[in-house]
Amino acid sequence: MVILLGNGYFVEIDSLNYALKQKYTGRDKQGEEKEYEKMHGYFSNLDSAIERYLKLNQNDLMADCSIRMNQYLELVKVANEQAVKAVKAVVEVQK
Repeated sequence: MVILLGNGYFVEIDSLNYALKQKYTGRDKQGEEKEYEKMHGYFSNLDSAIERYLKLNQNDLMADCSIRMNQYLELVKVANEQAVKAVKAVVEVQK
């Protein structure tokens, strides 16, 4: 089973663990665009995988920016809300 999250992140679930991965587009040695998959970790439960996703997603959304603390907190809130919506959508489908 695969749970699709935001920004290319997804969780692959098997009988042993929850693997948090991310698909992204990069360039190969010849300079051609290619889709890659990055492993962000193996987790014993879905909660831990989602917590890691939240941190990574926050970092992605706020990379290379200089903002005030209240703006930062608002961006964190939005990123977390998006992540929660993605997970809830999957849970609703499973019911």
